[in-house]
Amino acid sequence: MGESDREALILNVNDNLAARYMVTRMLRGAGYRVAEAATGQRAIELARGLPQPDVIVLDVKLPDLDGFEVCRQLKSCSETSSIKVLHTSAAFVTPDKKVLGLEVGADGYLTQPFEPQELIATVRSLLRLRFAELELRARAERLIEADRRKDEFLAMLGHELRNPLAAISSALPLLAMQPARDPLEDRARAVIDRQTKQLARLVGDLLEVARVTRGAIELRRERLDLRSWIATLAASVTDALPNANTRRLELALGEDPVYVEGDAARIEQIFTNLLDNAIRHTRPGGRIEIALRTLTDVEPHPGGVAELTLRDDGDGIAPEVLPKLFATFYQAAPGIARSAGGLGLGLSLVKRLIELHGGSVAARSDGLGRGSEFAVRFPLARPEAAKDGGSGERAAGGVVLLSPDDRTGETLRDLIGLWGHAATFVRDLPAALDTIALAGADLVLIDVAGMSGARDVVRRVRAATKAAPHGEARIAAIVAADDHTARRRVEDAGFDVMLEAPVDASSLREVLETTLRARSQRRSA
Repeated sequence: MGESDREALILNVNDNLAARYMVTRMLRGAGYRVAEAATGQRAIELARGLPQPDVIVLDVKLPDLDGFEVCRQLKSCSETSSIKVLHTSAAFVTPDKKVLGLEVGADGYLTQPFEPQELIATVRSLLRLRFAELELRARAERLIEADRRKDEFLAMLGHELRNPLAAISSALPLLAMQPARDPLEDRARAVIDRQTKQLARLVGDLLEVARVTRGAIELRRERLDLRSWIATLAASVTDALPNANTRRLELALGEDPVYVEGDAARIEQIFTNLLDNAIRHTRPGGRIEIALRTLTDVEPHPGGVAELTLRDDGDGIAPEVLPKLFATFYQAAPGIARSAGGLGLGLSLVKRLIELHGGSVAARSDGLGRGSEFAVRFPLARPEAAKDGGSGERAAGGVVLLSPDDRTGETLRDLIGLWGHAATFVRDLPAALDTIALAGADLVLIDVAGMSGARDVVRRVRAATKAAPHGEARIAAIVAADDHTARRRVEDAGFDVMLEAPVDASSLREVLETTLRARSQRRSA
């Protein structure tokens, strides 16, 4: 008998004094500590007290509660469910009663009379199970605690890194104000700028994973045409992703709208992560196909799903890697992943964000060098929701876009329209002023690339909005993140807000919604 067996406590429950004495004697003779009870109620009280018994030898026939009811109550209570129960009964008990005992949770059944060796062997077997389960439970609790501490550390690390990173990012424009003394210094500045942006992305991933793990992310769901949204993102996001233009993107999104209930900013984050992953693992000149379709009768979504697929002909994925691909910090090829600047967080974050939407993601590959496919599924919006063009509040906004670049202007116009707001794209200032004079505007977005006289432009636009319907509008500048000269011009010109190009959808939406809230408050005052 092991040390744990000698410390085990057995509760012997029997209203028959002679039978109870016999079982207690057998157990104590084997070295066990034994407590006794003559009724079912007393047995339950002792099981819930301290010290808690490890095994209960429970006679079926008791004067108050029968052994089946005692067992049912013990097994249905979280405090006592792990205690092993050994039912005993006289020889005349029917097989149906034995089956009932097992069905209510008993861990064993002995028919009297039984030999001491039979009882002790059965108790030892139940004790092994009991101690193994207790050890597994303790290990699970330790793992949960370690995971909680890990999450706390990641959150703390992200916040601690963000502070010095903000200082570095703020110092870079100051360096840019002074001309480089030689080409070496110019290259060094470019390296610092590029790696600072990379570090900002990694810190952002750390903070996002910590927020998702803590349940701190709240989705801002809305009816969204996934087909139009992905088409818009594919046109705009590729400009922001490194090396995107050296890969061939093919869209197969269909012609009909595909409505889902989702958070547009988070879906952008999901799509960008998956597309970035495909680009990093596809050679220059390779092909990336982005497809969208609807599927019906998909469990557990009786209303059907929208399936977004990103397929590439790149590096592929080894079979043994696929089951672990979405694990936090997992890197299939650390050397490649690190050279690409990853921590193994992107796909884990993608999976968690998709699951928050009630969806799923799966990866498939025929092996290394044979490309890969990621399939994301979102539940379709209810049919009646899909027919609704959106609330009047969302459709009330008016935006004028002034940009010399057709692609920028058309992309932002389509994006704002997708959110349910009226948007007009113009290519020059006179057209913008005419549009404002006719219909007014709540927000004027001005792409300042190559623009001269920014201060005069702001003055004329502001005057036009004051005289137009709706009154004075908010004026936002779109400026390239690395164009420090243009940024200084914007700061001096009197713009209300500044957005970095390429424009991040979530930042634009925040500016738009802030503008509309202010307008609503102003008109209700």
